[in-house]
Amino acid sequence: MHGTLSLADEWEVVLINAFSKIGNVFHEKKFGGPTKCDIYFESIENPREKFLADIRAVSDKGIDGGNPFDLLKNELMRLAQERGLRQHSFRLEVGTHQRRHFKDGPKVKLKIPGQPRFKDLIFNAKFEQFLKAIADSPMEVATYEIKTRETDVVIGYDPNQKYVSGGHLSYDVVYSLNENPLYGALLDKAKQLRRTEFIGPLGIFVCDGSYSFLRSGMGRLLSYEPKDVILQFLEEERTGEERPIQFVVTFSVVHPNQLDLRFCRIDISHYVLDSDYNPRIDMRPVLTKLQKVLPVPERNAVNAINLLKRDTPNQGASFWGGVTMGETKVKLPARALLELLAGRVSQEDFFKAHLIEIGQTPHHMNPFRDAINGGRLISKISIEKDSDADDDWITIELRGPDPAVSPFVLPKDLKK
Repeated sequence: MHGTLSLADEWEVVLINAFSKIGNVFHEKKFGGPTKCDIYFESIENPREKFLADIRAVSDKGIDGGNPFDLLKNELMRLAQERGLRQHSFRLEVGTHQRRHFKDGPKVKLKIPGQPRFKDLIFNAKFEQFLKAIADSPMEVATYEIKTRETDVVIGYDPNQKYVSGGHLSYDVVYSLNENPLYGALLDKAKQLRRTEFIGPLGIFVCDGSYSFLRSGMGRLLSYEPKDVILQFLEEERTGEERPIQFVVTFSVVHPNQLDLRFCRIDISHYVLDSDYNPRIDMRPVLTKLQKVLPVPERNAVNAINLLKRDTPNQGASFWGGVTMGETKVKLPARALLELLAGRVSQEDFFKAHLIEIGQTPHHMNPFRDAINGGRLISKISIEKDSDADDDWITIELRGPDPAVSPFVLPKDLKK
C-alpha cells in the first residue's frame, strides 16, 4: 500500500493547481512527439509567456538504501527493548570506507553491511554476550566494536546517558557535479521534454521529496551546493543541445522559525543562464505571481514521508497530546477521545499524553476528578470543527455543584 503513496503526486497536484490560478494550464498535452509532460502553461496577461515543463520530486531513497544506518539503529533499539534494557543508554557510531572526502572525490559510503548480513556480522553471538553483560551489570559502561574490511561499527552503553547518541559522516553530501540524484533527475527530465517535440521554452521543476541536499541551506567548503549542480547542467544544455532546457526551478518546504516547526512555507529558487534562447521566457514575473497562490504546507517533506511510513498512512495527523484545561472547561482532541472509547489506547496512555494525572497527590491535575469531587457534572459537550485539519476539538463543560453528586444545601433565600 505504501508504494502507491508518493510526494511526487502531491507536488504535481499543488503546482498544476497553483499555475491554473495565474494562467491557462494543460496537463500532459501532446505536441507530436512520443512523450507528454506535466505542465504546458500560457499566461493570460502576456501570450508570449508560455513554456513546457516537467515536475520531478527528488529524494534520498537511493542513497539511504546503500547506507542503511537507520535500519541498523532500529534493529539495535529493538533488540535492546526486547531484553528489557534502557534504549536511551545506547550509542551507535559508524565509520566510512574512505579516509578523505573532497570535491570531485569518491562518494561517502558508510562501512555497514547490507541488512541481510546484520545478524551474522554485527548482532551475532558476541553481541549477545555484550547485552548479557549489560543486563548483569546495568550500571557499568560497556563498548562493543566491529572493525573489519567491510564493517566499522561501535555500539556503546552508558547508564547515565540521557538520550540515544552516535552518528556518522553525512553520506548525502555531494562531491561530484554529475554523480548525484539531482543531476540524474535533471538529465532524465531533459530527455523526456525534448521527446515531446515542443518548440518553445523548456523547463524543469524540481521538488523536495525528502532530499537533504536540496533543502539544506548551509554553506559547503569541501562539497558542492544545489546551485553548482543545476548551473553545471544548464551550461551543458546550452552548449550541447539544439533544444536546451532554459530554466530549472526548485520548490522546497522550509521552516522560517526553527523554534516553532508548526509553520512552513514553500521556497522557490530560479536558475537560468544568460543566453540568446529563441524563443526565450522570463520566468521571474511568472514565479512572483505563483508564490502568492501557493498553498501553505502542513509539514516539510521529511515529516510527510514519516507520516506515509506509519502503520496507518491514510490517516491524517491528529491533535493527539493537545489539551486546554480550566476549572469548568476541558478541551481535548476528538480523535484521541474516540480512540480511548474504542479501546485502542489505554486510559494511562491517554492521561499521560494529555497531561491528566491519575495520582491523588495535590500537585497532580485531573480536572474530571476535581470536578466530581467538587460536586460538578458535565453540563455540555460541543465539537469545534477545523476544516483545514484532520482532527477536531471536543469541549467538555463542567458545572455545579449539582445536587445529584453533592450535599443538599438550602437556597440562600430560604436560609433566613
